[in-house]
Amino acid sequence: MNTIFGRISIISFILFSITYMIPFLLISIKIDNIQNLVKVFLKIFNIIIIILTLYGAVDYFTDGSLQVYMANNWAYGEFQELIYSEHGVIYRMYSFLGHPLSNANLYLIFFVINKVYNRYFEKIYNDYGLLLITASGLVLSGSKTALVLASFLFIFCNGIKKRKYLYYGLMIIVLIALFNTSIFQNNLLKRFQYGIEYNNITSGRNDVVQEVVRLGIKPNFIICGGIDYSRKITISAMTGAENFEYPLLMLSYDYGVFEAILMYYIIFIYPSIIFIKNKNYYILINYLVVFLYVNTNNGLANLGSDSMAIFGFVIMILVNISDRHKKLDESLNKI
Repeated sequence: MNTIFGRISIISFILFSITYMIPFLLISIKIDNIQNLVKVFLKIFNIIIIILTLYGAVDYFTDGSLQVYMANNWAYGEFQELIYSEHGVIYRMYSFLGHPLSNANLYLIFFVINKVYNRYFEKIYNDYGLLLITASGLVLSGSKTALVLASFLFIFCNGIKKRKYLYYGLMIIVLIALFNTSIFQNNLLKRFQYGIEYNNITSGRNDVVQEVVRLGIKPNFIICGGIDYSRKITISAMTGAENFEYPLLMLSYDYGVFEAILMYYIIFIYPSIIFIKNKNYYILINYLVVFLYVNTNNGLANLGSDSMAIFGFVIMILVNISDRHKKLDESLNKI
């Protein structure tokens, strides 16, 4: 409808289908042998995350030489400009997998999927290694929100039943060591302090929303402004921000409130109902942490981004694990 009556071209509609409609279909896939799929996925994904962490460590200790090399030879556009603008000012890990916030999302997914696999299938991934890699990667990525959410997971969703004191002791040592690094002291800590001091813990996100509300610019219910309309609104608000950073708002302004509600039914209401119905509250909490994080930046609302595809794949895995666990419980009860 937006394509026909709004300002969306056929090419944009095709790109929209790839960015959103295919990932939504991915969520609905039912997999009989989900354990084998997740096991194969983790073998590959964990290696990628380890390589990413080693890349980040080398890049940090060489003053960002790897990401500058990447900007000089491979990167282009906004991604390249961001690397140049932050180099020598603050350190955040721009990598071969993308923006620092995208890297932080991958570390949260790394921790969540590994922990869920350990809990519902077999415990083959070391809890202490998961803690160390995730904490290190998040500090290198420089995301305040991801670090806070991960700390919640470290404390309340670690899934450890034996030698808890050893785990918590290691967690405290790892966090203290990371918090005393220059990357935390000169980047994350200062940003936390600035946000608390100036009541701006959201890094200006809420200021944009408040200004747009003050100007009285509202999204239409069905037919809206089209691709990147939300960016035009935030730029016109002259707060210095280029977008809302909240995907729900961006999608509402770009495609309409009704369409945004449909999208969030698929990625939030649908999986949440399944987890609650199946009484898989551990999966639900871990899912909510990833959901909260992906809704604090504009990745899900960026046309052409792979953020929705990644999130859809995570939902597919968690939903299938939940359904399998329910079936096993039902079969055991029958016996």
